[in-house]
Amino acid sequence: MSIESVFRTLYDRVNMEYGLLFLMLISASYMIWESFNFRIGQAATFPRLTAGFVVIGTILLLLRPILPEPIYSFVAKDARALDVSEDFEEQTREEEDIEPDEVTSLSTVDRPLPDAVFTTLAAIGYVIGGYVAGLFIMTPIFVAVYTSWFRVELWVRGVLVAISVAIAYAFLTVLNVSIDEGEFLFTGGLL
Repeated sequence: MSIESVFRTLYDRVNMEYGLLFLMLISASYMIWESFNFRIGQAATFPRLTAGFVVIGTILLLLRPILPEPIYSFVAKDARALDVSEDFEEQTREEEDIEPDEVTSLSTVDRPLPDAVFTTLAAIGYVIGGYVAGLFIMTPIFVAVYTSWFRVELWVRGVLVAISVAIAYAFLTVLNVSIDEGEFLFTGGLL
């Protein structure tokens, strides 16, 4: 059994939407819990409110099969706030016409892992690496690895890495967020 067939089986059996919702619920709950460690009480207001809305929305989405109709229609019905382009509708129709046996790879760039699995692992690695060494150093590494995986042209990759460094530096200097500090590496800050 190849690694791709293992991931295809997992991909078919696991509902990615529920996985993402549980990940959001855990992350938002952690944000609320961690906000109680802030030294300044007013600084905790925004993370608590934001994470609180995420927790409430996630719980509603997780419980939508058992919600009463008025709440269900508010939570789960498609609002059609944005029109779907004709190209997207055509692509969806074409994808529906493809038999499941005709699809050979879950990766659009012929990699051994499905794109969704790589993106999930890369995001988890980014968060863990940011905790260990600081987001300032992990941001350009994440962008470089992510764009390399999806075979983005080298010059575009370089521009995106430079933009990610500029954004991280702006967070560091303008917003005075110490993203250059990690818990285990660069504990005193990189810059």
